[in-house]
Amino acid sequence: MVLASTLLMLAATPAPPPPDPVLRQIAETRKFQNGAPTSVKMDRSGAHVFFLRSPADSPVQSLHVFEVDAGQARELLSAEALLKGTTQQLSPAERAQLERRRVAARGLVSYQLSDDGKTIVAPLSGRLYRVDVAGLLAGRTVEQSVKVLPPTGVLDPRLSPDARPPLAI
Repeated sequence: MVLASTLLMLAATPAPPPPDPVLRQIAETRKFQNGAPTSVKMDRSGAHVFFLRSPADSPVQSLHVFEVDAGQARELLSAEALLKGTTQQLSPAERAQLERRRVAARGLVSYQLSDDGKTIVAPLSGRLYRVDVAGLLAGRTVEQSVKVLPPTGVLDPRLSPDARPPLAI
């Protein structure tokens, strides 16, 4: 008798509504921020505008450049190219810093452009990379234009004013 009444009660209970697809989209696209340019910086000549952007369906950001004269944007450097196919590994310190800054993106999440626009430093997976911008813009490969710098565990690199070794913070 108890089993029958329980079954009747369960049958009379309406099914929960399906999940709201808008809420899922908000969560999957970081509040529709995927694909939007961030960290926009222009070189001194005004010929190039650098920014971070992810695809609309992914939180993994890459460094892009908008060439003003050509009127076109293109990907300049990706985390995948720097890591050569391996996955990004966040140290506990990196993860904590991203959480404090409320950064949900992955891949390249910050970079520093030199005053002359010739050098970029970017942290990724506990390593610091120095990028020869002119080399990449001229068509050189990532292997030819990027150098891994010795200090590891750098969280917030800053270039010194003379673009010599970066200051590690």
